[in-house]
Amino acid sequence: MDSVENAVVPEWLLETKEKISESQEWLDLSAELFTAIQEQLREYNVLFYTDLNDEEKAVVMDKASVAVQTGDKYKALNRRVSSVLDKQLNLHSIVKSENEMKTKTEKLLNCAAEGSAALLRRWPDQKSRTRVCFNREFPAVLRFEVWRLYLGCCRYATKYLETVKRNRIETVSVRDLEIGQKCEAILRSSDGQRFGKLSENLSFVFAMKCVLSWYHLQKGGLDLSESDYMLAIPIVSVVMHMLGHHGDNSVNENVVSLIIEMYFSLLEKRPKAILELSNEDNKAAANVMAQRVEVLLSSIDSQLCSSLYSALAVSSATQSGKDSNQEQVPLYKRLRNLLYPVVRRLFVGYVSLDVVCYMWDQLVVVIDNPLEDFLPYLCTTLLLLLKDSLQQCQSRHAVEHVLLTHSSKLTVRQFQSLIDQYFIQELQQLLQLQFSPSTAPVVDPLAAIGMPLPWEHWFRATDINSDSLVHDRHIQRQQRGEEYQRLMEAKREQEESRRRHQLEKERSLEEEKAQVEREMKQKENEQRMLEDQLEQEKTLRQRAESEQQQQQRELERLRQELAALTTTRRPSQSSEQQPGSESVQSHHTAEASENVQGTEDLLPAVTQGSPPLDTHLTTDQINTVMTDTLQRVMSAINTFTHGPVANEHNDAV
Repeated sequence: MDSVENAVVPEWLLETKEKISESQEWLDLSAELFTAIQEQLREYNVLFYTDLNDEEKAVVMDKASVAVQTGDKYKALNRRVSSVLDKQLNLHSIVKSENEMKTKTEKLLNCAAEGSAALLRRWPDQKSRTRVCFNREFPAVLRFEVWRLYLGCCRYATKYLETVKRNRIETVSVRDLEIGQKCEAILRSSDGQRFGKLSENLSFVFAMKCVLSWYHLQKGGLDLSESDYMLAIPIVSVVMHMLGHHGDNSVNENVVSLIIEMYFSLLEKRPKAILELSNEDNKAAANVMAQRVEVLLSSIDSQLCSSLYSALAVSSATQSGKDSNQEQVPLYKRLRNLLYPVVRRLFVGYVSLDVVCYMWDQLVVVIDNPLEDFLPYLCTTLLLLLKDSLQQCQSRHAVEHVLLTHSSKLTVRQFQSLIDQYFIQELQQLLQLQFSPSTAPVVDPLAAIGMPLPWEHWFRATDINSDSLVHDRHIQRQQRGEEYQRLMEAKREQEESRRRHQLEKERSLEEEKAQVEREMKQKENEQRMLEDQLEQEKTLRQRAESEQQQQQRELERLRQELAALTTTRRPSQSSEQQPGSESVQSHHTAEASENVQGTEDLLPAVTQGSPPLDTHLTTDQINTVMTDTLQRVMSAINTFTHGPVANEHNDAV
């Protein structure tokens, strides 16, 4: 399928374009067209073609094109194009199809169809130009492109592909097997003239089943009608034929999504006249279409109308049992009941598949218009082609049997001949529904000086003054030119003002952005400073805690020393011996020696790092040592509790 999407313009068509663009006729017509455009610009008092907008450019170009179509240079270019195109088609068809058993006409048509399809792929907005082929059978390549353009709607394909990507099982209905069997049964039920051997094509059946299974899911599990199956057959046939033409018969999700896209779009664009008649609006639309069929049929063959009226009346009276009431039923209601099954399927299952595709070619190119305007012509043509068999029918059942069995024998050529004979002019008028710039009157501005323009009466009801002077028209053109200059100046000023406003807005946005960046940097600096302060406070706190622990250890040590000194000083006991000078002296000496010995044991713990004391210390020396030790203890206590100031005060005391 990718090969179809990525196809390029045929080489012979590019060669044709190159030869035509290099011809002298093309250069002459281009120069004449340029001159006509300049005349249109002067008439509108416009200096440059680029000053116009797209709509104005289209109008000027179209008027200039119409102005040169009656000239000799345009006719000469037409002859040149026909000659070059005929030569290129002949050469290409001979080279490509030298081994194929086809007529020259078929070869030329196939080559032209390939070129047209390539141009449609490049410029899809030009699809409306295919209406010039109305009442003509499209070749397979062109048919695929036209159907794809008119019936394309990407949202249906996108939804299916997304579901496949998520979970392929979600695209399969619970009644998938039943739907597949029904597809095979419908394709086999024909006598071979309608669907041929499509039932033996497994790829065809599989693609049709996948589409209808997905449609069954989208309907919420409601039963599929027989028309739902029938309407899928032509679309699947066209897509599968295109795959076979490009040598790819595989059916993947891309092929199924393309068929789903076209099938769902067709169902969405169906007219009310072919929908369920249980709805009053649908029934009213079906009545209008049947009345149109009656009018067309009676204007061409009133005898056939009488035969159908009689046959359908007998059938209706037999089934209902009310003869008097059924005789008053108008013909259009009987035609509605007769043709409703045919139009509901859009002729699928009644005529052959080739004829169905031909009919759909005509319906697809006008599908954007109300199909109720075109279906009556096809229905009337069908009845006229079956005239001989229908006139022999005596009941409604016989008429229905003729429609079902004899319609499959009709050919495309029969439909084309009858439509060309009776309806082609009316259908061409229906195809011209939209106003085209080319239908507007085009006047040479130089030749129209002093004459009323032919379209002025569209806009005013007063009489046209035919006494317009050239001088007045010149003044009016000058006034229009001045007004145009004022408008252009105002437009430039407005553009400059808008540009200045845009620059100011951008500048203010830049300033705001710079201010925000500065504020962010300032906040970052402040945050960094706070973090540094917190780190310093944390360091100081750790240092203070360390000093506090050290002071506590020092205080504890001093307390232990004080407690030790307190326990060493005991009161001396007097001796019981009689006082004698020598005895007393020896007693005091022994006591002093004992005290000195006790103090000597404790002093190393109190005065760490001091030189060892003399063992022969007097009592005054011992008191001096104790006083010094107590002062150190008090100094340490004051420093721990009140700080160094209290310690200095204590030293002063």
